[in-house]
Amino acid sequence: MLSMGIAYCWKLDYQKALKFLNKAKKMMYDFIESYKNQLFIAYAYIGELCNLQGKLKYAKIYFTKAIELIGSYDIFNIDMLLKSQSFVFSYFYGKSGYEKCRIILLRVNEILKNNMHQKFRMPCYFIQWAELYISLNEIKEAEKCLSEAEKLLFSQKNIVIKDLDCVGDYIDVANIYINLSNNSDENLQKAEKILKYAEGVVNEKRRNDRFSKLAIYYCLGMLYSKEQRWEYSKIYIQKLLDLYKKFTHNPSVVKDLKCWINSLMNFWKFIERKFKINIQSK
Repeated sequence: MLSMGIAYCWKLDYQKALKFLNKAKKMMYDFIESYKNQLFIAYAYIGELCNLQGKLKYAKIYFTKAIELIGSYDIFNIDMLLKSQSFVFSYFYGKSGYEKCRIILLRVNEILKNNMHQKFRMPCYFIQWAELYISLNEIKEAEKCLSEAEKLLFSQKNIVIKDLDCVGDYIDVANIYINLSNNSDENLQKAEKILKYAEGVVNEKRRNDRFSKLAIYYCLGMLYSKEQRWEYSKIYIQKLLDLYKKFTHNPSVVKDLKCWINSLMNFWKFIERKFKINIQSK
């Protein structure tokens, strides 16, 4: 039941996913010690689904249940939980919601100290700290955390190429650098370096990883637009559009991709107005 629920999560079929995850939760409840990790995953995924559906009250309930079950084996799921939970908790608790996230991150720190075989997840840990500091408007601290994540990622290249999740860490770090680019043009240079490396990894080792490609193309399109390097930006937006056509069978994915494309187009329109230029003709 749990596997089916998670499979439907990845397919973005939230209604079926929720159905199977709720069944899994009921089945495992009587064996909580034996199935603690699976129950954590079920709670976290149900919380995420409720969050995506805008049911924040229920998301808060399930995230709270998941947090109570965090253990050393759960480090792989911590990033997904923290991102959504910080948003949901801040909605209910304001700034104190982020303090709850800080407590969780400190707990993750202890987990990593005691499980050095999980060291390759450290970049993700620093990414979460960076996002937390940004939420608290502590930009300098966020940039320090991103710098640590970047160092770790480039010191673990062999692991990154083998591990499915780590490419996502590259994309996350680069995306945050792009969002912080108003603070420093250097952040855009860092983002470009990271994204070009990630693009190379995906093209060489994981040609069928369309989701990573989509994220990389989107980020590079936005990055080059911010730098007013229109030809490069248009190349990556075209790549994004070409790959987008291959997802037309999945309405949920199409909806997300339209948001990405629209955000890029809106940014272009803003630049056109600001600098009185016509990007489409360039």
